[in-house]
Amino acid sequence: MLAERKKTALYARLSKDDLEDAVSNSIIHQKFMLEKYAEEHGYYNTQFYADDGYTGVNFNRPAFQEMMDDIRKGKIERVIVKDFSRFGRNYVDCGRYVDYEFATYNVQFISIGENFNSENGDRIMMGLFNLINELYAQDISRKQRAAIRAKGESGKHVTTRPIYGYRTDPQDKSHWIIDEDAAEVVRFIFTMYLSGHGFSEIADMLHDKKVLCPSAYRGKIRETLIKSSHYAANMV
Repeated sequence: MLAERKKTALYARLSKDDLEDAVSNSIIHQKFMLEKYAEEHGYYNTQFYADDGYTGVNFNRPAFQEMMDDIRKGKIERVIVKDFSRFGRNYVDCGRYVDYEFATYNVQFISIGENFNSENGDRIMMGLFNLINELYAQDISRKQRAAIRAKGESGKHVTTRPIYGYRTDPQDKSHWIIDEDAAEVVRFIFTMYLSGHGFSEIADMLHDKKVLCPSAYRGKIRETLIKSSHYAANMV
């Protein structure tokens, strides 16, 4: 029996931070570029892996880990990405994967944007590109934290969904009003805690009272709103 022919992995990634350049970085655009490159270079036995909505600062991404599992099983002979930033934005881990993990399993790594090929590429330039990508990610994160902090300090909400105990004002979507049903639960928890009851004891009390957890409560409210809208529509 002939051994299974190894594949060329085409890896794409897009995170929320990439929305500024959503067209050129879109998963569809990356897939087109990767497939075109593979065809032009005679890599026909390909498999596409994509992580849509995942940050590049770590490698805890389902498609990437699936690809790594296939690499460790000996199914992949090369990995192609649009550019280093699509691979990752962590200087240390990017280098570890290319220089150690991929090398251990004799996997070739190609980055189209930087014209990099691990079989003959400049490791110094690879390190420089990865460092720049990590610094970019850190700068974006810093700016986002500063924006959230400024928003909070100005008295504005820093989340789009009201926290438990509040609901959106029907007259003003940016304003929250007290949700009396949920607020009653919050007041109960606060009173019990001040009375010296511990977290576990309070949780048991809520369970005995059959109080819904926040996510279940939101689901109940959503279901009620849907039923109300259907009822109103049928009355028209």
